[in-house]
Amino acid sequence: RRNNLRFLRVPKGWKKSDLKGFMVRLIKQEVNVEKSEVDIAKDIQRVHRVPAKMPSNRDRPRKILVSFQTYSLKEHILALALKKKSLSVNGSPFEIWSDLASVTLNKQWELGKRIDMLKKLGATAQLKCPASFRVIVNNKMYYFTDWKEVDELIRIIEK
Repeated sequence: RRNNLRFLRVPKGWKKSDLKGFMVRLIKQEVNVEKSEVDIAKDIQRVHRVPAKMPSNRDRPRKILVSFQTYSLKEHILALALKKKSLSVNGSPFEIWSDLASVTLNKQWELGKRIDMLKKLGATAQLKCPASFRVIVNNKMYYFTDWKEVDELIRIIEK
């Protein structure tokens, strides 16, 4: 997972045999990676759409998983994508995320819900990768990895 990126909401319509070529062009053009398409293609080990968890009536495209040879290229692409802020293919917006374990994603989701609560209370809160949380209250900084500890801080601030 360390070298993988997940591309979300990339439209359907690309044949499995051409998916790697499509992703190489997408990375080169939309993310503005300063490498040739040949070099990017060499650095990609595997590209595939993630299977759906269960049959769905929604016509939402499945995530695309791209596995790179090196961690540094994966991080470089992710950093460029974050700088660009909005990415789109054929007018459809898409997102790029690190491929994290479901445990880490769930932890991020739980911690992320608290950001809005803390902002409403006047605190500065930030989710740090992969699943830690930084809160600044009255010029004092706190670090958390467990959302229950964050809930305790929220209770203290509310009083």
